[in-house]
Amino acid sequence: MKIGFDLDNCLIRYYLNEDTPKYETIDLLRWFRENTDWEIICWSGGGIPYTQRWVEKLGLNSFVRVIEKGGEEVDLAIDDEEVNLGKVNIKIN
Repeated sequence: MKIGFDLDNCLIRYYLNEDTPKYETIDLLRWFRENTDWEIICWSGGGIPYTQRWVEKLGLNSFVRVIEKGGEEVDLAIDDEEVNLGKVNIKIN
């Protein structure tokens, strides 16, 4: 199974003129890492290099694979927008 997380406004948020981690979503991502054998994927409309930089900054690069947004279907997609990227899609704020 595969779970995909959007980067902007899911794992990071723009706040007070800078990007800051959204720890509650990062904790959810880490929960999936620790409690399932699901593959964890991350994407952003900003592209692969941008997403990869943030995955590395957040210390997730050892277990998160970066793809283009919409590059492949996942079983569960977590995004801040209404998307149809997974078999199940969850919109978070």
